[in-house]
Amino acid sequence: MNCKPGDLAVTTGMFVSANNDVIVEVESIAFVNSQGITVWNIKHRKPMLVDVGRQAGMWVSNGIICDTNLRPISGVPVHDEQFDKVSVSCN
Repeated sequence: MNCKPGDLAVTTGMFVSANNDVIVEVESIAFVNSQGITVWNIKHRKPMLVDVGRQAGMWVSNGIICDTNLRPISGVPVHDEQFDKVSVSCN
């Protein structure tokens, strides 16, 4: 899997080109399809065009996307408290 719940990711390889390069938040697993591909529940600020199903042709701010169409955005690990000591030397 490319992603896990709570990740921020960028969409890629989408059928509708306007849906590429959209930053989304991965919320939870929607289901695993018959080929073993994980499909995630996601939400995003920029509306995306739905290309299949009951909502086809509508612009929505949440939905489902295959793991294969997501690339996680990684950064510097963040933690709330600093446990490492910092020594300062003045010459």
